[in-house]
Amino acid sequence: MPLRRGDTRDAISQSVRRQVSESGLHSTSSEGPLKVRNIRMSDADWNRLKRFFQERGISVSAGIRMVVREYLRNNE
Repeated sequence: MPLRRGDTRDAISQSVRRQVSESGLHSTSSEGPLKVRNIRMSDADWNRLKRFFQERGISVSAGIRMVVREYLRNNE
């Protein structure tokens, strides 16, 4: 029996939730679920960020969230 599109999406969502849970990273915050945001940046800058955060054992997404929160806290 072929999978319906919704079945495939649900399977992928479950897989992602399991992987996030196992990694210890969070896909929600105290303010609710995290949403994907798109930004434009050069490959060179992205690769620098990726290396920087990998050396510290965190993902680029988590690192960017951390930097933005710290910046806002210091500049509000």
